[in-house]
Amino acid sequence: MTPETTFSYSPAAPTFQERLAEFFSFDGRIGRQQYWLRAIVLWGINLAMMVPLTIGQTVDGAVAALSIVIGLALYAVAMWGSLATTAKRLHDRGRSAWFMLIALIPLVGIWLVVEVGFLRGDEVPNEYGDPVA
Repeated sequence: MTPETTFSYSPAAPTFQERLAEFFSFDGRIGRQQYWLRAIVLWGINLAMMVPLTIGQTVDGAVAALSIVIGLALYAVAMWGSLATTAKRLHDRGRSAWFMLIALIPLVGIWLVVEVGFLRGDEVPNEYGDPVA
C-alpha cells in the first residue's frame, strides 16, 4: 500500500546576499554556461567603469577625484569577480586556481581561454566538489 500524499522538500531560494557572496567566492565549481553568463556581467561592470574614469579625465577638482575613485572601485569589483569566476571554472576542470598564472606567458596564455571557456568539466566529483549539473 502506498501513501496517497507525498511531501517533497524544496529548499528556499538563495537571498541576494547569498548569491552575491557566492559570486565573489573562490570555492566550488561552475560550468561553461555559468562562466559565460558571469563573464557578460563582468564585462558590463568594466564598461560601467569606463564612464567615471572618462569623466575624471575631463573635469577638475573634487569631481575628478571622486570619479577616479568610483572607477577604480568598480575595477576592483570586476577583477575580484573575474578571478573568482575563473578559479571556479578551473576547479570544474580539476585544476587549481594557480593555473590562471599561465595567462602571463605570451602566446601560451591563450590556453586559459580555451580551458575555461570551451572544454567540458569533470563529470565526476573532484577535490573541489561535485559535478555541475
